[in-house]
Amino acid sequence: MTLAEFIALVKDEANKGDRLDSIIPTRVNMAVQRLERRYTMKYLEQQADYSLAVGDNKITLPTTGIKGINFVRYQGTSGDYEYLSQCDPKDVIRDSEMAPTGYYLVGTTELWFDNTVQEALDIQVNWSQLSATPISDDHWILANAVDCLLAETMIVMSTRAREPSWKETYGQMLQSAMEDLFRADNELRNTDRDYRMEQPGSIPDTFYRRYPGDQA
Repeated sequence: MTLAEFIALVKDEANKGDRLDSIIPTRVNMAVQRLERRYTMKYLEQQADYSLAVGDNKITLPTTGIKGINFVRYQGTSGDYEYLSQCDPKDVIRDSEMAPTGYYLVGTTELWFDNTVQEALDIQVNWSQLSATPISDDHWILANAVDCLLAETMIVMSTRAREPSWKETYGQMLQSAMEDLFRADNELRNTDRDYRMEQPGSIPDTFYRRYPGDQA
């Protein structure tokens, strides 16, 4: 589905004639942002390799839309990967004789290491990246999760459309659609963890993703 087709779908779903035409494109982008802020889906994943020279202590990531770092690693002398731990910069005490063991973000693009690189390293960084807006026709959600995006779009349009009941109606639709999407997303991941949906609050469009066994 193209973006234009989706906008036409939203207009038809709202059944308000031309009254909402000027806000629908903006609300679609807002809906994508809301979904991506709440849920870290597999399609957001990005990865890049960086070559570090002796004396380096940071790298600059190529985007300002980073949601979170998934892992930072390099291949040690044994051939196994050494994974760096995320640390609090307030706790960092640099050791001039140690290789990096941890990292932290400064802002959203600078990834700093707890220690300066002692010998050349090839670092691999894996992160989750928020989509740029306005979204394009090839956005993953338009191809794979139209129901989720439609429900979220109707929720964010509810105030302007003067339809407060949409929050509950489409909140229920969103919950069901996201449960299915999480199952599909989980199949893409290299993990045996399952996701489940919970609704501890009273707001229909507020959901929480937890791992089995986590405390509510």
